[in-house]
Amino acid sequence: MPRYRYKSYDGTGAVTTGELQVENRQAALQALARKLEVPISLEEASTAPELPWWQREIGFSRALGTRALSDFLRELSGLVGANLPVDEALRIIAMQPAIKPALRATVLSILERVTSGSSLSAAMAASEGTFPPFIVRLIGAGEVSGSLEQVLADLSQYLEQASERASKMSAQLLYPAVLVLAAVIAVGVITTVLVPAVKPLFDDAGTPPPAIIAALGWVAETLSQYGAPLAISGGLLALGLILAWQRPAGRLAVDRTILDLPFAGPLVLHTQTARLSRTLSALIRNGVPLTEALRISSGVLSNRALSGLVDDVLRGVEEGRSLSAELQRAAAFPELLARLARVGEETGQLEIMLLKVAQAYERTVENRLQRFMTLLTPVLTVLIGGFVGFLVISVMNAILSANALVLQ
Repeated sequence: MPRYRYKSYDGTGAVTTGELQVENRQAALQALARKLEVPISLEEASTAPELPWWQREIGFSRALGTRALSDFLRELSGLVGANLPVDEALRIIAMQPAIKPALRATVLSILERVTSGSSLSAAMAASEGTFPPFIVRLIGAGEVSGSLEQVLADLSQYLEQASERASKMSAQLLYPAVLVLAAVIAVGVITTVLVPAVKPLFDDAGTPPPAIIAALGWVAETLSQYGAPLAISGGLLALGLILAWQRPAGRLAVDRTILDLPFAGPLVLHTQTARLSRTLSALIRNGVPLTEALRISSGVLSNRALSGLVDDVLRGVEEGRSLSAELQRAAAFPELLARLARVGEETGQLEIMLLKVAQAYERTVENRLQRFMTLLTPVLTVLIGGFVGFLVISVMNAILSANALVLQ
């Protein structure tokens, strides 16, 4: 028997929440009427069907990946644009053979709620943790304004661009990662194979080995004797850092430190500013009130320090002050955001000005990352090549010296 989660006004006007286990939605409404409660919302509390273990995707988050979410919204936009009802569009998506099992289960869960009378946004919101809040709120605004198809298309395009940027960055980092891995393997082979074979020759001859051989020998002996305690200590340290990161105070301290770093700080600030501006622009353009848009946008930001500043801006706007004045007072965000927000408020085009801010900082971030990656590869090649070459030459010289000692 299905369960229904409800929020309602009781006889005194207070808001109450709870769950009912009844045959259908109509029975739930009748049960609330018998209790003299007026329903505000009534949603089926069932969760997505449980997948067999061999079909489950690896990971702990229920959230869909950016690419999967973009593909889902693009298909849904196309089907809704073809004048298909939402439930039929969801049914078609769920029937596709190439869809991933986790996404199929999510779509079927949404379809079940939609066919029970829920709106698309309410059904997506009931899939807790699967869809970002700003996407759910935007889809809800599109349903109210009659522009659901356009909202779905805009969201799909935005997510697709974000996925493409992430893929491009991963591809650019692949070669430096291979270089670092090759250097680590080379140093490991030299330290664990060559050095232990050469160092005893100097010890037997009573001659001190070269400095590089002595240093690498000490590293090899330390790892041999204390490898297990060092590994355990490293694991405990990593676990402690993870636990500290999960605590709000620890995460906030790390995020504040990141903003103060020379290169990463401005990069993170501009990335978060672009995300904040684009989200606000999309929400306001689709009729979401500014206070609610700020509340949703605060949850979109990954940097807790900046998210807290958006909460401060929200409180100021709720007290009657303008968005631009509060952004100017926050001071952490770039000046361009506050300046163009003021222009938007004065001209009645706030969403357009915010979109311009987002586009400007997205270009800035992309250009900086492109220059950084262009420089990173040759610099790493030279540094790693020089370091490994120095080690190899030093070890070869030591081997030649050891041969001379043996011949004596």
